[in-house]
Formats: sequence, structure tokens, C-alpha cells
Amino acid sequence: MLPKGDDGRNFDNYAGPTLEEWVEEWKINWMHDSLQESTRNIYFGHINTYILPFIGKRPLNDLSTKVLKTEWWVPICNLCKRDGDGVMTDEPLLGNSARANVYKTLRMLLITARHKHGTRMGLTEKLIPTPQHRRPESDLEVKQAALKLRDIFFNHPDKNDPRWSLFALCLLGLRQGERLAISVSDVDLSDETDPVIYINSQLDFLASKGGWYLKDATKNGEPRVVPLWGIFLEAVETQLLRREEWRQREDWNPDPAFSNLLFLQPGGKLWTRRQDTPAWHKFVGEGIRGHLARHITGDLLAEEGVGLETARVLLGHKSDAWAHYYRIVSTKEARRELRNIGARDRGEEKVSPIKVKRMG
Repeated sequence: MLPKGDDGRNFDNYAGPTLEEWVEEWKINWMHDSLQESTRNIYFGHINTYILPFIGKRPLNDLSTKVLKTEWWVPICNLCKRDGDGVMTDEPLLGNSARANVYKTLRMLLITARHKHGTRMGLTEKLIPTPQHRRPESDLEVKQAALKLRDIFFNHPDKNDPRWSLFALCLLGLRQGERLAISVSDVDLSDETDPVIYINSQLDFLASKGGWYLKDATKNGEPRVVPLWGIFLEAVETQLLRREEWRQREDWNPDPAFSNLLFLQPGGKLWTRRQDTPAWHKFVGEGIRGHLARHITGDLLAEEGVGLETARVLLGHKSDAWAHYYRIVSTKEARRELRNIGARDRGEEKVSPIKVKRMG
């Protein structure tokens, strides 16, 4: 009797298309039309950089456990970063989070191939354990991170450090690509009573567009106006002054496509996510990822008494995901109300509301 696959199908005489061939079919017939371009580009980046160069020529039914581990997983885990001189370092190129995302992309390809062609591999966690990373962080972790960032940016800031003005706007809920795409012309300080930033684009990367470019849309597709106040206004004004000083230097030579950006390097070169992410971790410390600042923004705004609808506008959310950022403070308020019930039953005074900590 012929051996069978896990679902009872015979595979002896069927190697299936190569992974490379399946990817082309998958792009046409299996990729959801509703996927945003940025999501598609993430998938293509994983596939073209970390999957096909290693196992793209293999027929799907040749992708045994041994092949996947020895020809794909171990090699990508052993990839290391290079320093500024192009010399290989000991630092892994892909962290747990990045490897987990590449893993999920290949698993998606293999699962859809199994549905279409009856191939045997599905890349379950029993085959290769999924790299461990935890997102989102727990409420306690968000609170601890919020206290740390409040101290760095509000309570004991080093305003002479250029990174202070570079990253302060993270606590306005701006996504990384949105912050790095702010142009000087997007900053409107003409009305002293109502200074604002107009958020209408993102700094993005597409090989088909020649690399980094300004995408004329926010993540949710809608521009928004973000008010500036307190330390946020001070950070923008500081950055404008610093940028003007740099512009007077002899080595100032920005790319014309990006010359109006607020956040550039001292000589005018583009400041991208590749510089921004490691600089963030060096400034605030490891363990606080950049996107966590959006959760922390929700916590800070809620403690300031900013309402949910206003926070939704500031954070730029169409979905109800924005309400998640307020969960911690909502829980505090619920506990306070329950304590008030107990105090009322005992004839005691009410528990005072949450004490607001000023942000600037």
C-alpha cells in the first residue's frame, strides 16, 4: 500500500509545484484583495528575502521537516547584522519578533498550498516551535513603561539631547512612519492659542519606487490635525531651531525629495526607520518597543481626563482598537466607583477620583 499524508492523500507520485511557483499562483489567486499595500509589501519582503532564496526551488512535497530546519530555519536564524564598514557582527539580523513574522508568512503559504494542492507540509508548531514574543504587553508592563517614559520626557528630560525632540512626539500617538514624514510646512504655529501639526503622509519603503518615499496617505487613509501643547510644542520648536542651525552648515545637502522634512540628520540626510528604531531603544532603554508608545499615549491622555472620542482622533483609529489603550485607566475608575459603593454603605466619604498628572 502506498504511504499517505496526514489527511489521507497519496503523495508518492506527486512532488507538487515548487515553492517559487506556488508563490506566483498565491499572489494571483489566494491573496486577499482587501489587504493594504503595506501589508502586501511586508509579505513580499519576507518571501523574497528570507524564504525563496533558501527553499524557493524545492517542490512543496520535498519540504520535509529536515529540509525546513536545515535549509531554511537554521540559516535564517544564523544571519547576522553588519557594521558600518560592512563587517559581519555577532548580533542576529532577525530578533524573535521578526523571525516569528517570517515564520507565520511561510506557514500561511504552506497551509494555502495544502488546501489547493493537497501538499503535506503545514508548518505546525510541532514542526518548528514559533519564536516567543509577546504583544500586546500586559497592563502592568504598559503602566511601568508609561512611568519610565513620563520620567524621560516630562519629569527629568535632557532637552539638550537631540533624541528628546526627535522622540517626544511618539507620546502624541504618532506612528513611526507618520512622525518621520512630518514636513516643516505641516507644522502650523501661526496661531499661538492653537498650534497644530497636520498628519497626512508616511515615510515608507518600496523597492519599486526606488527605496524610501513619502506615501501620500496615513495608515487609516485619513489625514488628521494633532494639537501641540506643553512639552510637545517645546519639542517641535526645539527641533525647528536645531534644524535651522544644521541648515546653515557647509555639509547640509539633503535629497530634494525630502529636504522639507522636520526630522533629518545633521547633514540633511534622510532619517529612516533603520536609524530611528535603534536610536529609540538606546534613548529609552530596551524592552519598550516604539509602537508601545501609542498604548502609553492612551494611558497618559486618559489620566489627563481626555475623552475617548478625542483620543480616537488623536491616535488616528477608525476601529475600536483605540479603546484598548484606555483599558488600564477604565479599570482604575471602575475600582474607584466600587470602593465608593462600599464607602457609601459604611457611611464614609467618597473616594477621591483619579489624581491627574499634568503632562507639560
